[in-house]
Amino acid sequence: MERVYLSDWLFNAGIIGFLSILFEGKEDLKEGENTFSNGKNIYIGKNYIEFEREVLEGFSDKYFNSAYERYRRTDRFIDYCREILEDIKKETLYKDIEKSYEELKNRIDNFSKLKDFLKKDFQLPPLNEVKRNPELFREYILKVLEVAEKNKQILIENDVKIYLGKIYGQKSFLNRTITSNYKNKFKEDFEDKIINDTKKIKRSILCINCGERYAKKDTSFDTGISPFTGVNTDALNFFWNFNAKLPLCEICELIYFCTFRGFTESVLENKYFFVNSDTSVIDLYKKNLLLQEKLKKNLTENIFVEFFSELLLREEYEKSTHRLQGIAFIEIDLTNKDVLPKVFSFNISRAKAEFLKEHAEKNFKNLINIRYSIKRYSIKDSIKEIIKNVTLEFLEKILSNTLSYGYLSFLEYLLLESIKGNKDVKTYYSPIHLNILNIIIEDYIQKFKKYERGEKMSSKNEEQLWFMFKKGEEIANKLISENSENKIPSLTYKLLSCLRTEDVHSFMNIILRLYMTYSLEVPSLLVKALNEKDLFLAYGYSFVNGLLSKYTSQNNEN
Repeated sequence: MERVYLSDWLFNAGIIGFLSILFEGKEDLKEGENTFSNGKNIYIGKNYIEFEREVLEGFSDKYFNSAYERYRRTDRFIDYCREILEDIKKETLYKDIEKSYEELKNRIDNFSKLKDFLKKDFQLPPLNEVKRNPELFREYILKVLEVAEKNKQILIENDVKIYLGKIYGQKSFLNRTITSNYKNKFKEDFEDKIINDTKKIKRSILCINCGERYAKKDTSFDTGISPFTGVNTDALNFFWNFNAKLPLCEICELIYFCTFRGFTESVLENKYFFVNSDTSVIDLYKKNLLLQEKLKKNLTENIFVEFFSELLLREEYEKSTHRLQGIAFIEIDLTNKDVLPKVFSFNISRAKAEFLKEHAEKNFKNLINIRYSIKRYSIKDSIKEIIKNVTLEFLEKILSNTLSYGYLSFLEYLLLESIKGNKDVKTYYSPIHLNILNIIIEDYIQKFKKYERGEKMSSKNEEQLWFMFKKGEEIANKLISENSENKIPSLTYKLLSCLRTEDVHSFMNIILRLYMTYSLEVPSLLVKALNEKDLFLAYGYSFVNGLLSKYTSQNNEN
């Protein structure tokens, strides 16, 4: 029996991937029970899995099927061709046959393996001939379908190589020198040699990962440990004596080579996510199944807010009042392999989970897809536009216990810069969005920050915050009616400066002069909150948001 323990996040992703491939995504795996695959026993313990080597019989087929499910280019192409044939049958295609002709041509040009098969016998007829005789187009598509179906297994294996080539290095069938029979190569390198125990072993060196089995001979870093971790043969200068050999055993190497199945794909190309924790194998498995379920949803939904709140309120956690520790959320971006994966570690209580759930249903739904972009200039005068999703940044700060009014102040200044016409800053949110964020921050501080400081917590203040928002709008309306709307940006900057530095007295001085100028009554809420700084800041930001709300709406109308 071989035993594999939970370890670092990447290896844990491999364990989850290994189980997902072996049991083909089965959801009802249980801890402490023997589970069978191919009639062979695999046991899932608290923090380990244990299995016989023979459990890998047929693993190569499952591995390639699992990888192909993530790409499916061949099936998508075949479905596309059938749709065209259906349109031809309905005689709807001929109205725009040139467009369909060009799209099919582009798809085939980008499908190099299929293009190689077609070169032997079939060539796309010239467009002018197709226009004169559309039947030629139908006949050509039928031939393409025939070739695709005949060589489907080869095309599928090629798709798997392309997909996994983005994630791994030059290991096994992914090596550039291997040009065919990819599945057989994988079976030979992993399934057969592990089952038959025919790997060449260095009996003097233990595996660097498990520390139990002996390491294989001449295993390179460029293996299941992926290039995006910064561990690859291109980084030889980082290794002692320029030696990039890695003492890994064959079991751990296979586990690392299964990480792709542990990752959850984003709808954004080449972005992957993984939830890591040190609780148990089954908990880890279930968390990532939940993440996959949530990421299937439409991007217009706050899937991450929903994911974290549901994850932490599931039935198994209802039984415990202990704080949940060791949860990490990993984002892998393959669009830039110079950037290492982002790892966000969280320390989350039940109260915080309930807090997220409450605001997910009430407030986060109103913050869909709000974002900002900032242009950064390098020494070489190159421009890089950084785009950030405000909701995800906000959620990250809640989970990592770093949320404060400082973040709100940052967003307020960005909005002002955007209003001023700063071309390096673009904001895709309004003062109303900012006030919703302010409501969440105020509630967060009341429930968590004050509790940690041992201070008395206030009751809910959402209505008062919207009241202060209206008061800001009233002042803005007054300035606009007096043809003094040009004073709003400078007034806002001054008020924000006071809030950012928590200078309550200077803020009130500005407010008093402003209200006295127009013979208006100062909002009593501000006066009552003078000795409660956190609440005063919340009221102050709401007032500023109301001020900006009328100013931005006026500019939009103009």
